[in-house]
Amino acid sequence: MNPLARLTYRNIFTSVDKVTYSWQLIWPACWIYLVGFSLSSLVGSQTIEIGDLTVPYYTFIAIGMPTFNAMNTSEVSGSIIWKDKRNGMFQQIFTMRYSITHYVISNLLTIVILGLGSAALIGLIGSPAMVGHIQPNLFTIPYFLFALICTSIFFGCISIILSCLTKSGEQFNLILGGTHYFFTFAAATFYPLNAVPEPLRTVFLFNPMTYFMELTRAGISGALGSNVNNELLIAAVSTASITVIAIAVMRKIKI
Repeated sequence: MNPLARLTYRNIFTSVDKVTYSWQLIWPACWIYLVGFSLSSLVGSQTIEIGDLTVPYYTFIAIGMPTFNAMNTSEVSGSIIWKDKRNGMFQQIFTMRYSITHYVISNLLTIVILGLGSAALIGLIGSPAMVGHIQPNLFTIPYFLFALICTSIFFGCISIILSCLTKSGEQFNLILGGTHYFFTFAAATFYPLNAVPEPLRTVFLFNPMTYFMELTRAGISGALGSNVNNELLIAAVSTASITVIAIAVMRKIKI
């Protein structure tokens, strides 16, 4: 079996517990049906524009949940490294025919697979909040898939970097949680970009999560905006850059 396939299989079936899998579905469902519908009562009849579509707030929240969940799932890549550190697996893995690059890419493949799988289930869970408000098609869905994969890899790399630089599991979880909060709330995750006042809007535009979310909503809703090509480029460059950094940091780790 290919080295990448072996490590990815190991990560999915032995390094990730069932509680983690379950939480990846419960958490987005809470955001859609508790937060989404609760805040919709404050918004009232006001709708939100996505391209040339207008949708209620709970739909706006629901179609962003797969990508939001992909960010949360990315914690797994750093957790795998911490478990391997604690259990002495680094020495065993790297004395065989596996390289640092194999190890990093397999971690990223793991969270991409988890992200795609959970996205399908979240789509089913959130479908009551989306049906009748969106018009996805075969041309727009690839934009969503691209955004989901970029999100998994981008935040997976951040998780890998932090797992290499922090000195304890508690420190890793604390810093990663704070990082996720920043990327979540300083982006167009729970509110539309065009409704954010300056100078916050400028901050949002420097946050890659904004572009992941914009692509996600454009792809799922079926309404591509005029800036979609720029969003694709920024998402791709951000993801490629952080991947190079993660591999470089990982190469310096003491085994």
